[in-house]
Amino acid sequence: MKAIAIFAAAALLAACAQAHPDAAAAAPSSAANSQAEGLNGNWRVSHVNGKNLAAGQGTLWLDAAQGRYALNLGCNNLFGTFTLPKGGLVFGPAASTLKMCEPEAMQLDRDAAAALAQTRGYRRQGQQLELIDADGKPVLAAVAE
Repeated sequence: MKAIAIFAAAALLAACAQAHPDAAAAAPSSAANSQAEGLNGNWRVSHVNGKNLAAGQGTLWLDAAQGRYALNLGCNNLFGTFTLPKGGLVFGPAASTLKMCEPEAMQLDRDAAAALAQTRGYRRQGQQLELIDADGKPVLAAVAE
């Protein structure tokens, strides 16, 4: 019995230490990192799918080196990964905390998740960032912090 417990513990530790087989493929390339430098950092979100947000209500964080994002509009935290295929910008599925908030705040979270899912590119002019859909329509607008 003791031998089985030791074997199980060793197997568990070995499994924890192994890198995911797709980890290298999921990491952004240096070209993608270079392209994403203009996206890197914190952004104050001002619009989500045409809805104005109160000043300071929302923050989008982008980490170009890791290809990761986080978004908070006052209720839940949404987070996940992004890629930069051929000059575009595509967000992976959003994971989310599950706080219960006012219905309007929860709807805004759903709208934000939809905006990220629709994003296929971006435009950056100075301190302004727009995430755009496949038709070039802005789905989220933000200002650099």
